This record gives sequence, structure tokens and C-alpha cells, in this order.
Amino acid sequence: MEKLDNLDAGHIEDRLLQPDSLEEVPAQDLDRRQKRTERRREGFFRGEFKPFETSLLDHPPEIRGIRSMHPIRRTVFGLLAGLVMSFPALAETAVIAENLPWTSKSADHPGFCTEIINEMANVLKTKMTYEFMAWPDAQAKVIAGRDLLIFPLARVADREPKYTWMQKLFDISVVFAAAPGKPAIDTFEQAKALSAIAVLQGTPWEKELVTGGFTNIKVYLTTPAMVAALMSGEVAAAYSTSIEMNYARRAGGVKDPFVFGKQIHKLEQFLAASKESPSIKLADWQEAFNVVQQEGTFDRIYASYFGAK
Repeated sequence: MEKLDNLDAGHIEDRLLQPDSLEEVPAQDLDRRQKRTERRREGFFRGEFKPFETSLLDHPPEIRGIRSMHPIRRTVFGLLAGLVMSFPALAETAVIAENLPWTSKSADHPGFCTEIINEMANVLKTKMTYEFMAWPDAQAKVIAGRDLLIFPLARVADREPKYTWMQKLFDISVVFAAAPGKPAIDTFEQAKALSAIAVLQGTPWEKELVTGGFTNIKVYLTTPAMVAALMSGEVAAAYSTSIEMNYARRAGGVKDPFVFGKQIHKLEQFLAASKESPSIKLADWQEAFNVVQQEGTFDRIYASYFGAK
């Protein structure tokens, strides 16, 4: 905003306040103005002062320059000056993926995290714009860019130096999920013996399985696709978060619950930003999150997606 103000002010100065538009005031005119002011002061006490009969020389130099402009130029100056003063705050841009229950392009059902971020933006009196792309591409764009937001992003060691970590939103449990009625899978050793394991592309748990020597993984673009693969028998288990799998199960019309193994990880999910984010005020966003929590908005939105805590 400051850059825009400076740009507009510079335009006004360069294009409108040209030397041929300004009135030069010689010393003798300044002396006459002083004498006129004294006469007008004396006339005021004699009842002769007419308040709106003012001379251009009675105004300070910066006002004289504006008043002496051509009427059209003066009008344009006024419009531009008003624009500088009333220009709305720029929108923040977030780069995210289509990944319910967290984020979605749907206006009616934009996702739990999107609704929380929108409420935080309302507290800050700013607006949000969203760019949707595949999750790995979203991460790459935010890492390479400036002043870009991303969410929800699991805070793990290899990501730590790549982002500005703005605000923790919630915790998630990473587990192995089996189809209804199947045995629970509690360990990596059990999972390696399965025919195939579904995992979401671009997630830390995908990398974990790859680096852990798993040769039976199948990568999917969305959680609903993993649920469909699990229910069809295409995979024997899914390695994901319990809350995402449950949401996608209900949304897909699967009534019977999945069988979740023991918690493998508990991870913090964050609102994050590009490492280079000079325009993003970290403390303001953190305070906005506190407001959303204290007013009960966070719990209300959570309940609308996942039921009461």
C-alpha cells in the first residue's frame, strides 16, 4: 500500500504540479500580502471583513499551486489525491490445492481451513485471493515467491527453513487406515507386507514411505481418490490423517468406519508464507487467529465440518 501511495503521489507531482502550473510569488508580493493581512485584520474589528473574499496570495504556497492550475488539471488532481487516500487494502494471495476438508474451490463449501483464513482476513480488514494447483506445485510456487500464503502445511524438519511459519492451526494424527472389517495396521513392518498402500501426493508421509524403503505405495492426487481405492480393494491400506480419511469416507457415502491403527505421528498444521514475505505482518495474523478462537468462530466452523469436539 505504501508503495502504491508513493507511486500515485509521484505521478501527481511529476505530471500535474509542473512549473508552468505554479505561481511564482516575488518578494514584493509577499510584502503586499502581509500588509493586506494587517488591513483585513483591522477591517474585521470595524465590521468590514468579508470572510470569503480571499486572495490567492492568502494561501500557503502548496495551495496556491493547486488553485492556480487549469480547472481541468485541478479536477484531475483532486480525483487522484482522493484515490490515494481511499485506495483499498490489497488482497493477500494464498496458493492452495483442491483438498477437502481443508480447501476447495467451492463457494458454498470452501473447506475448513479456507473458512478459518477468511475469518482471520475479515478481522484484519483485508481480502483473500486464491490460486489453486497441485499440492507439490503450490509448495514450489510459495517457496520461490514472495508474500504468498499456503495452508494447511505440516511443519516438518525438511520444510522448516523454506517457509515463514505464521500460525499453528491444529494438530493431525497420521495413521494407517484399513477398510471396514479389516485388521488394524499398527506398524511399518505390517504395512510393508501389504499388497499396496495409498498415499497423498506431495505430503510428508509420501516422502516418509519412499525414504523408508516402501516399494508397495500408490500415489493419489486427492483423499477421496484414496478412499475409493481402499473401498475397491485396489490398495490394502492408506497412509494418511484420520480426520481427512473420515471426512472423505462420509462425503463418499461409506457408512461403516475405517479401521485405524495406532498413531504413527502427530503433526502440527500451519498457516505459512514464503520465506521472503516483507509485506506480511506476522503479529497481526497471529492476533487475528486469537480473535477467531476467542469469539468461538473456530469451534463453530470445526463443528460444521467434523462435528463437535
